[in-house]
Amino acid sequence: MRKTIEGIRNFLLTLHPVRFVVLGYISYILLGSFVLCLPFAQRGIGVRVIDNLFVSTSAVSTTGLVTVSVCDSYTFFGQIVILFLIQLGGLGYMTVSSFVILSGQRKLSDSRAEVANVVFSLPESFRVDKFIKSVVKFTVLVEAAGALILWQIFARAGQTNALWSGIFHSVSAFCTAGFSLYNNSFESFAGNFWLNLTIAVLSYLGAMGKGDGFPDFLS
Repeated sequence: MRKTIEGIRNFLLTLHPVRFVVLGYISYILLGSFVLCLPFAQRGIGVRVIDNLFVSTSAVSTTGLVTVSVCDSYTFFGQIVILFLIQLGGLGYMTVSSFVILSGQRKLSDSRAEVANVVFSLPESFRVDKFIKSVVKFTVLVEAAGALILWQIFARAGQTNALWSGIFHSVSAFCTAGFSLYNNSFESFAGNFWLNLTIAVLSYLGAMGKGDGFPDFLS
């Protein structure tokens, strides 16, 4: 068993950074699909394995396409899994895992730093650890502010589970994922100026963050 683990570790260390990233995303998609297949992640029968795989892939790739209703097909736990996959795809799994390592005051390994540089297309002289911390701080700040605003908007509109709806849609909007807990998306809020403005701002900030202009004022 130990030799097997060591062999897998050596294989991963020798992978080209681009292949490592692709393998990582595939792994998270399959893991997310497996978790969504669990009975306590679904509200009842009718959700097929291919549906869970499709939703997991769509969430990680922040595509926003679904083959089943998110609110009708998945329990609260299942929705949390989908939201985690969206966040993982929006930030990038290398960003998330690297931030966890850096939070423990540990330095990124050379291989992980190399992969991160490839993911973000950073110059070799750029401090990737500083950049990752800035990305996560900016993301948490914007998503938290968006969730609080959307919570109030949904609560005043008489929506049930307004807080959870605010959190889910704030993350979905910032990651430009397009997922919604409502079957008609935001068609019922077409005339709500503040909701439309909030979603638009979150989407713009998220799209800007995925480009080269990510703010570093929080570093």
